[in-house]
Amino acid sequence: MTLPSTHVFLMRSIIHHHNSQKNLRRLEAFRRVFGTEVVLNINHQAVLATSEITETTKSGATNDHQVTKEDEPMIVENADEESAQPWKTPHNSVQEKLLRYILDTERLADEVIVKEGATCLTRADFWTLGLRREMESDIGNACMKLIYEEARAHGKDIYIADMYIVATWKSGKNPLAYFPENSDMKDALVFPAWTQAAGPDHYLLCVLKPLLREILLLDSLYSNHESGFGDDHYRDIFRRIAHRLDPGQWTEATGLDIGVLPQQTNSNDCGVFMLMYALYTVLDIPFNFSQLDMPAIREWWCLRLIERFETEG
Repeated sequence: MTLPSTHVFLMRSIIHHHNSQKNLRRLEAFRRVFGTEVVLNINHQAVLATSEITETTKSGATNDHQVTKEDEPMIVENADEESAQPWKTPHNSVQEKLLRYILDTERLADEVIVKEGATCLTRADFWTLGLRREMESDIGNACMKLIYEEARAHGKDIYIADMYIVATWKSGKNPLAYFPENSDMKDALVFPAWTQAAGPDHYLLCVLKPLLREILLLDSLYSNHESGFGDDHYRDIFRRIAHRLDPGQWTEATGLDIGVLPQQTNSNDCGVFMLMYALYTVLDIPFNFSQLDMPAIREWWCLRLIERFETEG
């Protein structure tokens, strides 16, 4: 006696559903005993996560996650100088060609170089980052996305505000309306701020660390200001944000208090200093760069963007 193919399909589907649910119940039982390190491998066997990682590494494959360029660390902690300062690593021939192409001022400025999702960067955007020019906010936001991913790879839970949104806070916009839930439990809240308060256009950075109740006000021209920060209006806004997150006592520090904060000595590197402040602060790494490193750091950021995002052409 043979069953119609439809019946066979339905029977197999019911059995598969039953077994899947049974496996999940068993997995939950294992996790109550051994913790969340227990996972199902590709054969639906309950194994420790560390064992699964070892097996997939040996076989050259992974289950749900493929190693991508986002997983490569931007800065390696507790490593030799070359790893800790990756912008000092010589470019290979492909990187040199990429830099020459995207930073060529004889080519079309409006040519789209990077386009992925909401991120769209032209050659003119890259000129503001890779050459000795004032950084544009679109490419600054793209770099901040890399910083967010780097922090996540190091186990840090952070939030980075959009540069264009921070600029609206002075006009009375409610900053907390843009914040994610449980912002008071984040490792860091990062606010890149553009200002004209102290004269020419200038980038500042505020980093709040709610769990430590710390307010870091970072200005690459901090020694030019008695307070160590070049915009009192922004300072008040960041203080109000901190106290709305947690009404308790907060400590506050600027470059004058930190003492080892690298300083800007020219007129157009403030955006790159802000990026480096953000990267090092959220990772809790001691600052190890200076004004002399800025040309190499600018090119390094350009390469990181090209290697991370999809490119046009």
